[in-house]
Amino acid sequence: MTISSSALPLPTKEYDQEYMNRLIRQLNLIINKLNTIRPITVGSDLSGQIAGYPISGLTIQNIPTSSTGLPSGSVWSDSGVLKIVS
Repeated sequence: MTISSSALPLPTKEYDQEYMNRLIRQLNLIINKLNTIRPITVGSDLSGQIAGYPISGLTIQNIPTSSTGLPSGSVWSDSGVLKIVS
């Protein structure tokens, strides 16, 4: 995963408490972004990137075992066979 360093503040020659505060805030934002779990909606092309993160594979966890209540286009598992709600 590639993280752009452009968001990080440039260092000063001497220790500067405000610089360290800004650096820690930016690092916390990056860590929080990486730790955020959110649904990803994709089309038919999984190559390239989603939300700025490179994709090298796809893992789907906690797949529903019934289509009941799922909106059209949702994926569910029917005894290990992935199906899409129409």
